[in-house]
Amino acid sequence: MITLQGNFKRSFGLQKLSERLVRRLTMDRAAAVSRSADFALLLEPASKAPEGCLSVAVEGSGCEPSGASAFIELPRDCDHVTAGDVVRFEIAKQRFRILYRKNSDHNNFLVTERCDNYCLMCSQPPKSANDDWILDELFDVIRLLDEQTGGFGFTGGEPTLNDRFVELLKLCNDLITRCCDPCSLERAKVFRPILRRAVGIDCASRFDGWDSRLFRYFINPRPCRPS
Repeated sequence: MITLQGNFKRSFGLQKLSERLVRRLTMDRAAAVSRSADFALLLEPASKAPEGCLSVAVEGSGCEPSGASAFIELPRDCDHVTAGDVVRFEIAKQRFRILYRKNSDHNNFLVTERCDNYCLMCSQPPKSANDDWILDELFDVIRLLDEQTGGFGFTGGEPTLNDRFVELLKLCNDLITRCCDPCSLERAKVFRPILRRAVGIDCASRFDGWDSRLFRYFINPRPCRPS
């Protein structure tokens, strides 16, 4: 199984960095320095971290920090990371999570764990806590994606509960051609014209055509009240 999150193996010079960072990995040193708010430099094996940007290495690659340069070493089983990946770094907790893998055809982004249904077959019962920070982070992630990105998905919870989800879709309008699967028929009916007007793509529900009584038995619609 591919490791997508964990603890830093080593770190140096992180005192001046924000508590939470989202960065796209690059092997272009000039880009990492000139756009340090967007990029982190993925070091070549046996190289030293330059000044002026955050550098990332993998355990066992022979890379070292230098001077006061910001440097994070990921565990050995993260040797799959590559330029184009987008990673969240939690500086205070010394943790990381790979949010997007350039070399994967199966990238999916969690938008929220809230939902206005309680489906009998759902393996992830919805939570009520306000998790709008996830959507805030996704705006940063989408802006960092490679222009040649082939596609990705959005999952929940029910992504369409937050009106700002449409704004997120506008950012990736050139990368998607359809949006499917609000869990409820009611949400699909409301969201479909909004999505069509905003980004020119269609929205469908897996429950289109279901008998309403059967739908309500399986889906158990309910109000969603974030705490």
